[in-house]
Amino acid sequence: MRKEKMKIKDPSTKAISNTAKQLFWRILSSVLLMVVGGFAELKCGREGRGAISPYAGQENIIVNPGIDMLKSPWLFYTNGQRSWDTDVAGAGSAQAAHVNILQPGTSITFSNCGNRSPQLNFENVIIDANGPASIWGKGIGDLNGDGSPDLVVGGYSGGGLVWYENSNWQKRTIDPGAKFGTDIEVSDINGDGKKDVVTIKDQSLIWYENPNWTPHVISSGTKLHDVEVADLDGDGKLDMVARNQYTTGNFLHFYRQVSPTSWERSQLACPHGEGLVLAKINGHNRLDIVINGTWYENKGTIGSWTQHVYTATWTHKFTFIAVGDVNGDGRLDIVLSPSEPDGASQSYRISWFEAPHDPSAASANWVEHVIANDVETLYHFVGTGDFDKDGKVDIAVAKMLQGTPPQEVAIYLNKGEGTSWAKKVIAHTGSHSMRIIDIDGDGDLDLYGANHQENRVNLWRNLISSKLPLSSWKRHVVDSSKPWTSIFITGADVDKDGKKDIITGGWWYKNPGAPSGAWERKTIGLPVNNMAVVYDFDGDGSMDILGTQGQGANADSKFAWAHNNGSGTFTIFRNISSGEGDFLQGVAVDRFRADNPIRVALSWHTAGQGVQMLTVPTNPRLGIWPWARISQTSQDECLSAGDLDADGDLDLLLGTQYLQNNSGSWNPVIISSTSTSPDRNRLTDINADGKLDTVVGFEAISKPGKVAWYERSGTTWKENIIDTTVIGPMSLDVADMNGDGTIDVIVGEHNLAAPEQARLFIYTNDNGDGTVWTRHLVSTGDEHHDGAAVMDIDGDGDMDIISIGWSHNRVLLYENRAILDLVGTPTTPNPSQRAPGF
Repeated sequence: MRKEKMKIKDPSTKAISNTAKQLFWRILSSVLLMVVGGFAELKCGREGRGAISPYAGQENIIVNPGIDMLKSPWLFYTNGQRSWDTDVAGAGSAQAAHVNILQPGTSITFSNCGNRSPQLNFENVIIDANGPASIWGKGIGDLNGDGSPDLVVGGYSGGGLVWYENSNWQKRTIDPGAKFGTDIEVSDINGDGKKDVVTIKDQSLIWYENPNWTPHVISSGTKLHDVEVADLDGDGKLDMVARNQYTTGNFLHFYRQVSPTSWERSQLACPHGEGLVLAKINGHNRLDIVINGTWYENKGTIGSWTQHVYTATWTHKFTFIAVGDVNGDGRLDIVLSPSEPDGASQSYRISWFEAPHDPSAASANWVEHVIANDVETLYHFVGTGDFDKDGKVDIAVAKMLQGTPPQEVAIYLNKGEGTSWAKKVIAHTGSHSMRIIDIDGDGDLDLYGANHQENRVNLWRNLISSKLPLSSWKRHVVDSSKPWTSIFITGADVDKDGKKDIITGGWWYKNPGAPSGAWERKTIGLPVNNMAVVYDFDGDGSMDILGTQGQGANADSKFAWAHNNGSGTFTIFRNISSGEGDFLQGVAVDRFRADNPIRVALSWHTAGQGVQMLTVPTNPRLGIWPWARISQTSQDECLSAGDLDADGDLDLLLGTQYLQNNSGSWNPVIISSTSTSPDRNRLTDINADGKLDTVVGFEAISKPGKVAWYERSGTTWKENIIDTTVIGPMSLDVADMNGDGTIDVIVGEHNLAAPEQARLFIYTNDNGDGTVWTRHLVSTGDEHHDGAAVMDIDGDGDMDIISIGWSHNRVLLYENRAILDLVGTPTTPNPSQRAPGF
């Protein structure tokens, strides 16, 4: 793949070299060694290459996976270690990269070898070997305004409340006192642009004003264990909610900020226990409260909370709580660990609770999934995050020092949307109330903590990050001649087999398990001829399909939708009002306000039709989906839904304008005044400032066009040019393509005049702030229109691209081989061949 320098910076060959070194020891798929007639044959690697010399007691396990950059054979290490132990029916053992096979026909499977992601390793950095005594409190935040998170520590038995400056770790004192509790939060309490420190000191809740650390007592005389800081009532000022444990863990204590020095206090009785976290559980953009077994829905004022029980099966009262989208369905799940002994109970479990389609419904059923059974009730930390950068949420845990050895700090790596886990122990020192943070800005998640009653401040740096090269792509023609032109393309697991399929036009293509396999074209069902959006409209866990009845660009504003029975077989419904237009160019589906039903926004190719909207009934199969025109303003192209004005509901991006959602009315807002027509757009956070930016590719058929992103600052928007030389940037997507934690931009050219010269590009966001972009060529020879959609289609941990065009009827897949070329293609042995007990 050729690289073209768009601005100052070229990709670093050193970075690519380091990537190669780091990925060298990635482990192949599960490996089966079988002795046949005195020879041990290695069943692994690309095309099963590799062999073991005749067994004769102990032999080196030699693997040559046929990876071009690794010419010489290399020793196979299980789980990244030079040694391992195993016992096959008492007949053999393997140690120190040798295998001892005593009997021909013995089969040995080395399990847990199938992860193509980089090996997850951590470096332990001791920030302070002699920190405050009995470190109970830990906090993180940028205290000196340099853009890097600093570490805050509070000692219960002495040594004060201190902070450590990133990255020289110089210790500075906030308060020299003692009796600092288990929770420290860092937030700008008085709105002066500086991060302040909130903590519990003995029986007082205090915030310390940055930079002189003047203490302000919010409350005294109440013991507290957990505290969270957020704007709970939407008035623009930060409030607090806190909770104690043991005998007084049956109240939530609220502190509403009147001013930074004046707070209104209130209480809410809650089930007895320990643990507290804030999260947007039902997606309404207000922070709800989660405790053990119960969550409280935020109704917009501190005095109004609706209680919802999410589990009656979890009976252990004292918990540490985390939230995260464990199964990748777009909803926040709840994770619990037993943090303190509960009566005579010394062992319990670590579990996650699967969020239902509507968490607020009276019938909501949160299914419990056990991560680890029979664990000691001293796991005073559980947290969520993608530690191995495979796109799935993992679970970090830590046991505090009161527990019996081993006192593990560990990560449960998510291997199947929360259905299977691989445990990675990173330390045996234990810890307590840890924090997850990217401490060094390298795009991966690190861990910071200190064990209960100890004075050593520990940081575990995640070493997984290195940029993936974008130099190896393989083009696959999924369909060389679909029956008619399709308007959109997307990917989803249609038949629930764990693999993402491709949907476009009137068809879906079943994923064969490998990009080079035969993709079977399956008809969705007449008259769904042009897929518009794939969405679970009835909340049954299967992806349904909404489309128009016209073929290609034929004018037809009638709709139909396909209800998925869960295996990719559809029942077709036509109970939808017709729209007004010719063929679609933009679709966005969501609940645009928390109390709204699901709605589908529509933009048509023909001008003058405005933006329209379908409303999905509670039961989509019953009744008519009503249609309405919500605005006469339209840019007749792509639609994207997102909260552009940060008011808690979803607006609609049209291109260089957006429709502001004002409780049912939609008011046009200009982002950029330009005579050029926008075509494709996406919403994302390009510069990582926590606000949505817009990315736009402009209409320019067979001629140079503009790709730009727009940054919001208050009510104004700043244009930032990415490229003005790309031909027809009318296929567009955004994703982190090289694994550096920043959002990149993908563009396909709509070059009808010379389709054989049309190109597909990736623009990498090199500085992470959208100021320096490098253009990478993926492929030449396919014209693109409303294509270039990004997803990990083969599940190997890097991002692939699927696309369609206007001048041809091909369905295209561009396989990213960044990981495969370094590791080789793993294979999974037949389970029946595996030795028992592994």
